[in-house]
Amino acid sequence: MSHIRLLITVLTLSASALSFASYTLFIKYLGASPAMDALFYASSVPLSLAGTCSGVLLYLLPPHLARLRAQQQGCVLRVFSYGVGAAVFASCAVIGAWKHWQPDHAPACLLIGFVVVAGLSLIATLAVCLGQARGAYLGSGLMPFVASTGLGLGAFAAVRWHAESLLLVGQLIGAAGSVAVAAQGLVFHRLRGVTLDVRLGMRALRPLKPHALAIVLGTTAFTLFQPIDALLCSQLGDGAVTIMAYAVRVVVATGTAVSLGAFAVAARTSHEAFLAGGPSGLRSLAYREVARICAFGTLIWVVYALGASRLLVAVLQSSSLPVHSIDRLTDVLFWMLLGVGPMSAVPYLFRVFYSQSHFGVAAAIGVCIAPAYGALAWLGMNRLGLTALGYSYAAVWWVAFSACLLCLRWTLRDSGSGSAS
Repeated sequence: MSHIRLLITVLTLSASALSFASYTLFIKYLGASPAMDALFYASSVPLSLAGTCSGVLLYLLPPHLARLRAQQQGCVLRVFSYGVGAAVFASCAVIGAWKHWQPDHAPACLLIGFVVVAGLSLIATLAVCLGQARGAYLGSGLMPFVASTGLGLGAFAAVRWHAESLLLVGQLIGAAGSVAVAAQGLVFHRLRGVTLDVRLGMRALRPLKPHALAIVLGTTAFTLFQPIDALLCSQLGDGAVTIMAYAVRVVVATGTAVSLGAFAVAARTSHEAFLAGGPSGLRSLAYREVARICAFGTLIWVVYALGASRLLVAVLQSSSLPVHSIDRLTDVLFWMLLGVGPMSAVPYLFRVFYSQSHFGVAAAIGVCIAPAYGALAWLGMNRLGLTALGYSYAAVWWVAFSACLLCLRWTLRDSGSGSAS
């Protein structure tokens, strides 16, 4: 089992590195233009919604599917898959009708493409959930690598032929490839012969209802930034949407390295710590984990402030990306990276709350994060421009992190009640 975990880690890190390199290549040689802005603007809402749904599914479904019989698992997966397909078809039909009545709006074509990407990624997420429930971990790690490979091919083609929309083609290929991996070698082939029984599938999903809304609200803390950024940056001139989209990808890649997957194993480690030491044992574990994450995040910010920003400038500098755009990027990244530690620690703390059935705490904090960020950024945009988004990003995550620590102390009192789940 250890070699499989090592291989999955390598695949995950390789997928993250490949995705980051693809966007760097894309931005470096195609610059920050209105066409690039249109591409990232069109992707914001579909990918945000897909990210929210994926986050909820990855938390709720695997442990639930593991308790079901194969027939019930098949029904659940088919109900979800057909639901995703119907939603994608309906969304594309609405966008197509809008395009027919508003033919001058070219981004509608991009929007349809990203809706399809979002739908395919959700089906791949369903395969990951079933794979985790059945112990098919290797295939689950392979699918993100396949998706990143498609993204890389799209970025290379876009640069080679100077056509921004080819990045979307690459994402479509990567998303379809992920589903193909699931269909041929992971888990979907095991669903052959399983009939679609909607009532059986919905009955099997009934136990998830009590906590689904709370987890959705908590997940929005991490997925609503993209459409908020697109909306705000569209008011800051050409290239702002592209610059912010790339800055977010730098921060997310950094956060992945900082957290070292702490949130992914939080449910298990929290359960074990609670059984061994009660509330105080779990609280001590959580404090140590978030201290490590924030220390690494602060170290990365210090390194960036002391000179790593110049390395980023050297990597991105090209005739397609003017110095002014790079300066805007390095300025906003300076403040966003200040918040990378708490941003990486909050998902871990949310999992700790979930493990103790404190779903409402994570929901109450999570649902406030993105709106607070948007409000602060909007108030400061006129005076600070794009940098206001960086200030707001750091401020909101530090406040949210502090609120999580206060709630952790309150919910894990030694005299309090709570049970690991």
